Amino acid sequence: MAQAPAPVAAADAAPASLDAAKTWVALVDQGKWHESWEAAAALFRSQVSDARWAEMVTPVRQPLGPVVSRRFESVLRSKTLPGAPDGDYEILKFQTAFAQRRDSVETVMLVREASGWRVFGYFIR
Repeated sequence: MAQAPAPVAAADAAPASLDAAKTWVALVDQGKWHESWEAAAALFRSQVSDARWAEMVTPVRQPLGPVVSRRFESVLRSKTLPGAPDGDYEILKFQTAFAQRRDSVETVMLVREASGWRVFGYFIR
């Protein structure tokens, strides 16, 4: 039987992947597309080429302008995700204000690899 994801409020202990997520989004904040691709999970890099990642992220992030604030909101932990092998996953949500869009939610999806937590998904709404 698959383990249901366990939502955890921000008031709980910080997720194990929080530092890795912050480090990775800082690369994206700085427009360091190649570096963010290199720092991403093997699963991410196997699905999206370095050049394609830059093509995808540039038109999404650049119009938003610089980050004004980013606050960790919640984490969802799971051992299973659709279309992914079983493993340790954490899906972090951040309430983020960009210069050109004040009310955004960033979702950063991480998987634990042998080398530590790595990002395999990133979404803004």
